[in-house]
Amino acid sequence: MGLPASGKSTIADSVAKENGDLIIDSDMDKEKLPEFNGGILANAVHAESSAIAAQILNTAISAGDNVVLPIVGTFEEDVQRNIDALKSEGYEVNLYHVALTLEKTLERTQNRFKETGRLVSTTYIKSVGTKPKENYNKLKN
Repeated sequence: MGLPASGKSTIADSVAKENGDLIIDSDMDKEKLPEFNGGILANAVHAESSAIAAQILNTAISAGDNVVLPIVGTFEEDVQRNIDALKSEGYEVNLYHVALTLEKTLERTQNRFKETGRLVSTTYIKSVGTKPKENYNKLKN
């Protein structure tokens, strides 16, 4: 978990390759939706892509697949719900936080937009602020 553009996907890719895990990333789902519009409307398809990711997670849990979930972690109760669902099915859960300053996140997000056209609102990033780190610290044990 961590701020947008903090490197969660890069770490998730590495962990998944090492262990043969399935990555369930709502950002990947967004790209497949026509409304995504090359990234300009990434925020507009957030709810839909999150619902798709939740369905994929349920299917993966039913199949007993090992999973990696690169998430922002803005809401403690959402992260806890995933942890509880996985543990109730016998999963061992490892929680990680990708630390990046807000300033660096904003810089990376701007660079990502220039390179890929994917827009993540500055207002959204600022609203997330330190919540991923705070929630990680609450939930890590």
